[in-house]
Amino acid sequence: NDLREFAHQMILDSGFTAEKKNEMARTLIGAGYRIIQGQVRDLSMEHIDLNKLFEGEDQPYTDFLIGDADTAEDLYVDMIDKKTVDLYVASVDMGATAANASEEQRDHLRRFARNMGIPFQIRDDINEIRSVSSYTENGEAEDEDLGKEATDIYNGKTTLPVLTAYN
Repeated sequence: NDLREFAHQMILDSGFTAEKKNEMARTLIGAGYRIIQGQVRDLSMEHIDLNKLFEGEDQPYTDFLIGDADTAEDLYVDMIDKKTVDLYVASVDMGATAANASEEQRDHLRRFARNMGIPFQIRDDINEIRSVSSYTENGEAEDEDLGKEATDIYNGKTTLPVLTAYN
């Protein structure tokens, strides 16, 4: 509801031309659709051994999960592309559209947003692991609050840091 209200207020009630409003609305709707796809893929990755998935062992949602991915790492990047990165890209693209940026400028900005979104999500996943076990050199638990709950770890979700450690 909040996103819909934001879109309505910022796009439909704006002083932009009808063409620009339509373009921005298409960007937002497309991103919303891809974000939902990414979220569904993210949730379906819980309690699934992605390495076994790519070794041919049948797992729940096998066909849905693999799609065009060749490795578990590819699958993870595809999921965060949809779940996290598309929000960055859509935000930048809508701002660029509003600022009358050229298509070339918009392409550069979309690539920039993608290159910011992927490391953001990886760092977020690393922070979650650090919140589960953060120790000093003496082996004592640190009292560091990273603002993260370890839901991925507890739900058995395979993230890139987990894949990297496993391999």
